[in-house]
Amino acid sequence: LLEPGDTVSDQSANARLFYLDTISLSFIGGARDLVLTPAGTEEIAFGPQRLDLTNGNLYQLFITDSAGGGLPIEVVLEDDFRP
Repeated sequence: LLEPGDTVSDQSANARLFYLDTISLSFIGGARDLVLTPAGTEEIAFGPQRLDLTNGNLYQLFITDSAGGGLPIEVVLEDDFRP
């Protein structure tokens, strides 16, 4: 997750994900840009997608390839992202 206006060059990875990984991260509320890159590169595979986070809320993201496999990457937002 990037601060608005930051680029992948400005930040190191928040998380390194592998096949079937589940992780938990904590962030202070506010606007963030979700960006996904292949490991070891600054090439953007997904995003940026603006996320507005509120302190105390629980957010789940499911990251998957497209139906049938491959690109584009799809991100499904659940829980407190939904009204």
